[in-house]
Amino acid sequence: MPCNVANELNKCIARFDWDLSNGNGIYWIKWEQLCKPKNRGGLGFFDLKLRNRLLLNKWPWRFGREPENLWRRVIAEKYGYDHRALVPSAPIGRNKSWIWSNITRPLSQPDDPFSDHLRVVLGDGNSIDFWNDSWTDCKSLKMAFPRIYAVAVNKSRKVADFVTIIDGKWSWNIDLKRSLFEWENQIWVSFLETISNTSNISNSTYEIRWECSENDFYLPKSYYELVTSPGSVEDKIGSLFGLNSLPRKWKHLFGN
Repeated sequence: MPCNVANELNKCIARFDWDLSNGNGIYWIKWEQLCKPKNRGGLGFFDLKLRNRLLLNKWPWRFGREPENLWRRVIAEKYGYDHRALVPSAPIGRNKSWIWSNITRPLSQPDDPFSDHLRVVLGDGNSIDFWNDSWTDCKSLKMAFPRIYAVAVNKSRKVADFVTIIDGKWSWNIDLKRSLFEWENQIWVSFLETISNTSNISNSTYEIRWECSENDFYLPKSYYELVTSPGSVEDKIGSLFGLNSLPRKWKHLFGN
C-alpha cells in the first residue's frame, strides 16, 4: 500500500472517530497515542501505515530464512545479491521495482526498528557480511565505526575472510589503507573489542533471528508492540485522557 494512501485512510478514520464530518474541529488526542495498546495508555487503534510495514517486513525476513526458495533466487539474480546474503539492500538502477524498493529501503536506515532487532548467528562466517550484517552487538560495523570502514581495504568481504585460524586459535586480520591518526586509535580499540566479544566462528548453521520474540522468529504482533510501546508504562485509559475529552462515539466504552 503506498504511504500516501495509508496516511489518507488514517486521516479518514481519525475524522470519523472525532465526529469531524465537515473536516473542521480539534483532534483532542494524537493519533500515535490512540494507536498504542490499551494497557499502555492507548485505545488499540491500528495505524494502517504501520500495519502495512509490519506485513512488508515478512519479505526481508523470509529472504534471509529461505535461501533456496525460487522467489528468493529470482530476486537475488535480478538485483545481483550474493546468494549467501541474509538481509537485502535497497536496489539501485532504473529498472528496479518500486515495491521491492519500498520493502528494502528502510532496512538501511539507522533508526529502522525491524533491522535494529535482527541478529545474525555467525556460524562458520562464510555467509555473513562483515561490515553490513548485524552479527555483533551493534546494527552493523559500517554504521557503528564509519572511520574504520572508510580506511579499510576490503569493504565487501565475509566474516571468515578476516579471520586466521592456526592450531585452533583465531585472530582478526583487518587491512587498512593507511596508518591511523592518534585520535583514531581509541576507535580502533573499541572496534576490536566489539568484534572480539562475539562468539567464535564455528561449524554451526548461520541464520537470522528476531530478538523481540521468545522463539527468535519474526511475528508482526511483536513488531507492533515494539513500535507502539517504546518506554511506555501501563496506565488506565480514563486516568490518562479524562472521559470528558472522548468523542461521543467512544463514551459507551467507558461510561458517561
